[in-house]
Amino acid sequence: MSEKGLIPEVQTFNILVNGLCKMGCVSDADGLVKVMISKGYFPDIFTFNILIHGYSTQLKIENALEILDVMLDNGVDPDVYTYNSLLNGLCKTSKYEDVMETYKTMV
Repeated sequence: MSEKGLIPEVQTFNILVNGLCKMGCVSDADGLVKVMISKGYFPDIFTFNILIHGYSTQLKIENALEILDVMLDNGVDPDVYTYNSLLNGLCKTSKYEDVMETYKTMV
């Protein structure tokens, strides 16, 4: 892309990350985000939400919670979509204590 004079933007990466997640390749999407960061692009709320939703859909809640931690560590505040994705995954994996803790953080 850059060889042709086209400079990708965060939105470009978000489209790719979303596509990978929809295909069930969430760990590949996570890897792409790491590449994105190494190239000087910082993920936005949409990037983080895509990954959290992807991991929650695959019931890989620990991974989703790790993404939430990275998000918070970098000053990106979760939104309703972030919490809805997490709560959905936590409920599906019967993690009651985590559901309640996440809910309390949310309200």
